[in-house]
Amino acid sequence: MTTEEATELRFAVLGPVRLWRGGQEIATGSPQQQAVLGALLLARGRAVSITELIRVVWGEEPPATALGTVRTYISRMRRLLEGTRARIDAVAGGYVLRDEGLRVDAWDVQSALNQVTGSAADPIPVLADALAAWSGPALEGVPGTWAQAQRVRLNDLRVAATEALIRSRLREAGPSAREVDDLTGLVQENPLNEDLRALLMLALHHQGRRAQALEVFHTGRHLLREELGLSPGPTLHAAQEQILRDDENVPARPPARQVTYLPVVLADFVGRRQALAELESALTGPGAVAGIAGMGGSGRSSLAVLAAHRLAPGFSGGQVYVDLAGPGGLDGVLEQLLRLMGADLSALPGREARAAELNTLASGERLLLVVENVSSLEQLQLLRQALPSAALLFTSLRQVHGMADVTWVRLQPLSHSESLELFAAVAGPERVAQETQACRELAALSGGYALAVRVFAQRVRDLPRWNVSAITQNMREEMAHPFSSGHADCDLLAAPVERTYSVLDPEAARIIRMLGLLPDQEYSAARIADLLRIPVHQVFFAAAACIDVSLLRECATEHHYRLSDPVVRTVMMRLAHATDGAREVARVQADHASDRLCAPA
Repeated sequence: MTTEEATELRFAVLGPVRLWRGGQEIATGSPQQQAVLGALLLARGRAVSITELIRVVWGEEPPATALGTVRTYISRMRRLLEGTRARIDAVAGGYVLRDEGLRVDAWDVQSALNQVTGSAADPIPVLADALAAWSGPALEGVPGTWAQAQRVRLNDLRVAATEALIRSRLREAGPSAREVDDLTGLVQENPLNEDLRALLMLALHHQGRRAQALEVFHTGRHLLREELGLSPGPTLHAAQEQILRDDENVPARPPARQVTYLPVVLADFVGRRQALAELESALTGPGAVAGIAGMGGSGRSSLAVLAAHRLAPGFSGGQVYVDLAGPGGLDGVLEQLLRLMGADLSALPGREARAAELNTLASGERLLLVVENVSSLEQLQLLRQALPSAALLFTSLRQVHGMADVTWVRLQPLSHSESLELFAAVAGPERVAQETQACRELAALSGGYALAVRVFAQRVRDLPRWNVSAITQNMREEMAHPFSSGHADCDLLAAPVERTYSVLDPEAARIIRMLGLLPDQEYSAARIADLLRIPVHQVFFAAAACIDVSLLRECATEHHYRLSDPVVRTVMMRLAHATDGAREVARVQADHASDRLCAPA
């Protein structure tokens, strides 16, 4: 072995933190020392301050001995590098790892990606070699929030490299069973990555598995709606359109007498037994109509999909899922339905012609149509005109009035037991069994809002070394902060609430914002009117509008109200600070405090 070979250093962070010197593996020390080493390696020549290294190891609560301990770790690592060209230099306030003569697997993956971007060379060998370095979760065994954040970042790098590799293979030889399996695994690991999902759709379509490809789309749309309150972006819709359009040279197919395009049922769906029973009872025959009203994130989509699957045996013509919030709105839905039934769209230039063609194609068929995000009577009437014999199950933010014989199910918050059941399904039953009371408290903080239960449980699942009580306290602090959304989870929770709030008129919006500033309790219409200095009849009208979109709840006492759940309270508080200003916020809070102090004992 030459001197150069003997002093060659190779580090791994894409799995456990490991070090090889001249081909011989050398121990890298305790998990805390590995955290310091990982921080210096991933900085890639950038100086890392002492403060940053302390935070890497201990977070925001370091021990008094933290500075000395970090210096000890640095001293030990310098000994590991003795006799090589690499070294750790002290700089103002920190340290830098000089990278002469060493290799790091994460650097290799990034270099491979950079190399294939815009290059005419064959990227497959380069990417395949780089990806072979992965041996488990990045920085495996290194504790702390810094390490968790790096795992997310490095996993994104792995996804990008794998996606580039598979795209290259698809361009060269078409998808094999192995490529499809690889893609399926990536989509399962990253269910909200739309680029990967679109790639899987096209791979399946290339193999002639058109129905499965469209099911991947519908599943993705369902997850985006339930997890983030979002509709699919242009990448997913472009893949769907390509699949539905097929090759322009293929002649129009005859009408399909059995079409089935439903998203899969969530494996962790819980509760809603009464609502399911009502829907199954209502949708028993041709022409039946049922609607599910509820705020985004309340679980209305997953309920509709589950009901459709359970009702499927009674609809021999098939079951179809469409979304009015997608591209083109109502016209886009009509076009999608016609494509699924094999119609020639070139001969159907207008909305009325397309509705009439749907009527003809589906005549006499027992079809169940699931429609997401209905917002107007006009939409329902045209769908009923186009498919008069179909059973119609739709979701909406609020009840749509004007159509007779509609069975309405308004989603209520999950019960305490249902919230804990969903929490356990997402976070893992073992975690709930270990810290049952703390998990109960965190699940209760959701107020029965299904999306909040999922987000809170996912945080517990993603932070396995955190105490659940600490996570709960952290969530309480984030939700109580008036100016910052804190963790990205808060933004995910706020999005559907803010969209719902945006449909309110200015008076209703102001009233519910102000309620977000007050303690969580019941408030009479008269008390709200006093605090906001408006006539009480305005409170009645505004409260009705807020109740209609599930932001406000009526209490058992007549004309008494409270906000729907803690997430709504958090969003309204922040909107009040941002919209009404500090002076009005302080006035309302002071008036409320003064009233409480003056109240008789």
